[in-house]
Amino acid sequence: MLNKRVKYTLLSIVLSFIIVSAVSGYIISLETEIQKERYRYIAKNESDFIVSTITNVTERANTLRTLVIDHDGKTDFFNNVADDIYNNVKLETGVSLKNVAIAPNGVVSKVYPLEGNEDLIGFDFMDLSQAGNYEAKLAYEKGETVLTNPFELVQGGVGMAGRSPVLIEDKDGEKLWGLVTVTMDYDDIIKVVHLDNLTSMGIDYKLSCFDNLGAERVLEEKGDSIDTPVKTSFKIRNLTWELSLAPTKGWIPSWMILAYILGIITIPTLVGILANFICVKLLDLKEEATFDNLTGFLNKKRGTERIAKLCQRRTGALIVMDVDNFKLVNDLHGHNMGDRVLKAFAEVVEDNTRETDTVSRIGGDEFLAFYDDLTEESAVASLTLRLNRQMKEKLVALLGEEFDIPIGISLGVVMVPEFGREFKELFEYADKSLNLVKQNGKHGYKVYYQENDSSILNCAEPEKKLERFIKMAEERNETEDAMLLGKDSFSLIYKYVKRYYRVHKGNAAFILFTLNSSDELDNLAFLEIVETFSLVLKKALKADDIVVHGCSNTFCVMLTECDDDAIDESINRIMIAWDNVDHDSNVTVSHIKRYIYNIN
Repeated sequence: MLNKRVKYTLLSIVLSFIIVSAVSGYIISLETEIQKERYRYIAKNESDFIVSTITNVTERANTLRTLVIDHDGKTDFFNNVADDIYNNVKLETGVSLKNVAIAPNGVVSKVYPLEGNEDLIGFDFMDLSQAGNYEAKLAYEKGETVLTNPFELVQGGVGMAGRSPVLIEDKDGEKLWGLVTVTMDYDDIIKVVHLDNLTSMGIDYKLSCFDNLGAERVLEEKGDSIDTPVKTSFKIRNLTWELSLAPTKGWIPSWMILAYILGIITIPTLVGILANFICVKLLDLKEEATFDNLTGFLNKKRGTERIAKLCQRRTGALIVMDVDNFKLVNDLHGHNMGDRVLKAFAEVVEDNTRETDTVSRIGGDEFLAFYDDLTEESAVASLTLRLNRQMKEKLVALLGEEFDIPIGISLGVVMVPEFGREFKELFEYADKSLNLVKQNGKHGYKVYYQENDSSILNCAEPEKKLERFIKMAEERNETEDAMLLGKDSFSLIYKYVKRYYRVHKGNAAFILFTLNSSDELDNLAFLEIVETFSLVLKKALKADDIVVHGCSNTFCVMLTECDDDAIDESINRIMIAWDNVDHDSNVTVSHIKRYIYNIN
């Protein structure tokens, strides 16, 4: 029972651990996904703000381009307009411009403000060896405003430039006049878009751009390493940027990790305690449904079922026992003393039974037993004498020397299979015998003979006596199976076989089969499996083979008239038959063999 409790408790703990882990994992993954969805929303808002800010600035390049076209390529207006653009961008977006410039034929001729940008005068945007000029060429080819990724300016600092081609119509059609450019201060852009606000929110970030070949370049980064971030890619005109966000402390909150640890520790433990409690209750209920609480014997239902099976399979004695004058104990000394007397009776019977015997309480003071391999009346007489003597000793201890209630034990006995194997008939025979004992002084036994009629045995006709003896010796429903005997009967037959072989010569073999079970199997279930194995032996062996049931888990097989090869054939036949019947996998069968030549 303890092993079953441990097994079921551990199984409950493991299952609850798996369930708690799975549920916790699902909750954590769900919470993580909710968190990531929130971060995607933040990333989208931040990227939209970056796009709108930079796009707002680069629109000034389109404005400047339109003015050049409206003035037919003349640039006298440039300083006044450039001053307005420069100041308005700062007011509207907060981003400072590095410069505004025009470049007829791709070469810078004017720049505002000039101070600090002197090195830009004469700069050739068509020189592809210079940083930022790939986008100038791209603007010419596409005929639209193109944006550069941040790059090192020739006049110093880091900027982003919007390059816009100027196309002016002449009599021959559109002609590429040159280029206008608006260059932003990259550091100002980063300040304006407030990426530092993400840090204050406990968010690590990485802002990247990709060049024309698709290679990534990190522009801004906060956090040593961003763990499984959410990423948002976005377009700024011709550019592709990417913003990656992740929580500084990770996606799983510390409180959730703590709750997870506590959950997988406490919940399986509590489930294990509950499972152990339920297991104990269920096992107690099972035991109550199997055993009589007072005596510890099988109860009427289970005992009757088992003894009925034994009557079908085994040789022995079916015995109905009764505690004589038990009612007087209850009447004179009370029911508590009556219970103590029944417990004393149970102890006496227990001391006089073997592992292969079965006892069941079928009424208040009435008991049913099957004594395996008990076939002699002398053995019944000896058993009755011991039971009554030991019962008297118990009563002296309970009630004192002066007790005057004639308590004893009466037995009604029928031999199996001498009078059949049907339990109902056998029980009636044993019960009739018990009634005869009760009517004739009690404290004794009566072995059933057909109709308890001795006239046949006492008749004067020898032929009828012989017929009666032969009938008693024959077993009903005799089959061609091997003989299954008790130890006493086997001893007699073995002595006869030994004498026979001594005269006529012969070979024999002995095989000892042992059944073993794990502690998980209760004793009653194991005994039923042992009975199944005994049937396998009877069916698998020859009719002239002999099987003796030793202790509760052993069988000794005697193979008569066999050679050495026949032993292994018999063993193989038995084990195949055993594998083909339904039995508990916790029960294993082992065997040893001995071959005897010319037994004498």
